[in-house]
Amino acid sequence: MSVAAIFTEGSMSSVSIYSKLAELRAKTDQELVNLIDEELNLGFRVALTAPVTAAKAYTEAQKLTHKVEDPGERRRLESKLSQLRETLDGLSAPDILRVFAACS
Repeated sequence: MSVAAIFTEGSMSSVSIYSKLAELRAKTDQELVNLIDEELNLGFRVALTAPVTAAKAYTEAQKLTHKVEDPGERRRLESKLSQLRETLDGLSAPDILRVFAACS
């Protein structure tokens, strides 16, 4: 059933429907933020001991960050991404070669 059909049948007011949709979107966005945060935290935890895993966590978080609707949360996550990138960039040459080999 389309949203327009629901409006015309009067089963829910348009305000109620949009309120529910906004609530669902906010919840989904928060879950996305939590997922990205978990990936970045994993990256930081394993950067020195498992740089390949850290690089993969960085890549996954980077793919998802642009989908975060809240500008403040997106900036916070982008800052964390940048910090993890700096950490990964500071690894020794052998570590970097392992990261590139694993990601290619």
